[in-house]
Amino acid sequence: MGGLGTLEGDVVSAIGLTTVAGLSTGIGGVLAFVVGAERLGHMLSFSVGVMVYVSFADLLIEAIAEIGFGSANLAFFLGMIAFHIVVLFVPEPDLGSVVSEPPPNKEKHTSSNPITSEGSELRKRKNVKPPTEITEQKKTTTKSQKKSLIMVGLITALGISLHNFPEGIAVYLSCLKGVSFGLPLAFVIACHNIPEGMAVAAPIYSATGSKWKSIKWATLSGICEPAGAILVILLLHRFITPYGVNFMLAFVGGIMVYMSICELLPTTFEYLTPIQTFYGVLTGMITIFGSVYVMRLYTQQPDH
Repeated sequence: MGGLGTLEGDVVSAIGLTTVAGLSTGIGGVLAFVVGAERLGHMLSFSVGVMVYVSFADLLIEAIAEIGFGSANLAFFLGMIAFHIVVLFVPEPDLGSVVSEPPPNKEKHTSSNPITSEGSELRKRKNVKPPTEITEQKKTTTKSQKKSLIMVGLITALGISLHNFPEGIAVYLSCLKGVSFGLPLAFVIACHNIPEGMAVAAPIYSATGSKWKSIKWATLSGICEPAGAILVILLLHRFITPYGVNFMLAFVGGIMVYMSICELLPTTFEYLTPIQTFYGVLTGMITIFGSVYVMRLYTQQPDH
């Protein structure tokens, strides 16, 4: 093959943006301690708007201009199908589990009921175990739950790592066309990675009580993103052509549309009404439009 051809992107900038996008899972690890259900819903709807807008208005339309309508759309639909097959074997993390646990005050309120005087009489009549035995049972259950939560967090981290590998390749390839192309996609991937980091951190924090461990594993789950870029540099860089880059970016656009429809939107609807979701999606679209428009003005990149 003819190598990079007209692709003159800065490899250092490409690696830098890929790393920032990947390690944004660490931001999600921090936010896991402060974000409630409604805020998570707004974050997810914002991510949907960003991802859908970039997929159609940037990646697909750019690919159509560069490699033709048929090839670009073929890549776009292949991206959807391929990622669906991947999800069948490596499911995306359940972002709804981030805030699915009952609030601590409710838990305390429930556990205090059995020690009231009426509760004591009821226990005597129904031969219910005294609070000391219940407490021992709870300790055993808690240990089991902690192990389960840790496994949930680590399995989620592994799943996210596998998903982040091709995302890192996509960000790197887009940066080869210039930072003005790579930055919007890096921003999109970062927005998507933040709630994924929350999905890793929440169960680990619930099990260990350690914010440091939660943030550490959330951050590590994004390491595969720059690893994907480094793999391309070491093994595939000399074989990359402009056609291949644009084909892959359209392919990534299909992946992001699939993720938005099948993964993010269903979780968003668990926390927001349709109209609230619409506001979040619209805000995400306007935000990414504004950033791309300003960037293209400063880089004097022509609109298609």
